[in-house]
Amino acid sequence: MKQRQPLQPLAVFSDLSERIYYNQPDLPLYTRNDALSRFDFSMACHWHRDLEFVHALTGSMKYFVNGAIVDIPTGDGLFVNSNRLHYGFSPTREECHYPAAVVNPSLFESLWRPASAELDMLCGPGAPDYMFLDHTDSRHWRILQLIDDTVRFNVPNADEAANPRSDTIQAIGTAIQLCGAALALVRESMAKASGRPAAGRPEPAQDRRSPSSDHSVAHSPANNRDLMSALTMTGFIHQHFPERITLADIAAAGTMSRSQCCIVFREYVNRTPNEYLTDYRIEQAMHMLSGTASDVAEVARACGFSTSSYFIRVFRRRTGLTPQQWRRAH
Repeated sequence: MKQRQPLQPLAVFSDLSERIYYNQPDLPLYTRNDALSRFDFSMACHWHRDLEFVHALTGSMKYFVNGAIVDIPTGDGLFVNSNRLHYGFSPTREECHYPAAVVNPSLFESLWRPASAELDMLCGPGAPDYMFLDHTDSRHWRILQLIDDTVRFNVPNADEAANPRSDTIQAIGTAIQLCGAALALVRESMAKASGRPAAGRPEPAQDRRSPSSDHSVAHSPANNRDLMSALTMTGFIHQHFPERITLADIAAAGTMSRSQCCIVFREYVNRTPNEYLTDYRIEQAMHMLSGTASDVAEVARACGFSTSSYFIRVFRRRTGLTPQQWRRAH
């Protein structure tokens, strides 16, 4: 039996783009069954060209998407459009188990070249940032089922030796159906916003969505300059976190005032600049604790903490464990 590959941590570059480790070479599809606790209940803020789908099977979580915060109760899900800043989290540290599918548009662009122009419209800055998937809505429920199926088919199992490509073929098929169903909702939403029916589909006689679907669509931020400043400032933190960094330094990297810097961070990263800096330092400390033999004092210095005692205090406040306890557990 082929063993399942271990889950890879998020690999986020200084511009907050994520390097995605696809499950199989040359297939731009990444799927996983995951738990929010793997990220200490808050993923790193990131973006990618890929379309992202999640389905909360047990527990609930929140998703930050381009400045909006979306509640995802048990049974519901979310589609995140291309190139949107996003991450999942739980402020109460509630566990959430969820399948996730991440599909690069090149999967279907390679099948039909004109798809690129269509995707530019449906995934561009004028399109919804996300679609909330309400399990009580029949069309949304179908998308949630496709998320589950895509994840299930893309995971190696005992039958793979007998028919090595059977699951992969089904995974590709369900992934394309998944994207098609989600982008159809995007197209209808954009048509409705513009006051015209979606091409090829008549306007429904009545709205059958549940009341909760009023918050199912959010549009891209109007000010992309602020978004680029947010990426520049988080990149500055990624590059200089071992050093002594002040709020003024972070704001200067984004060529804005300290007050505007705080506003932009709150809008696009959902944290203050200092919170983001501390969280990133703790994340890097975790990598050092699990991947090196450096002692706690060395880790503290390498990650920008002024003293070991301060590092231990912050680490324990963030994780509930001392650095040594965390190292033994990981």
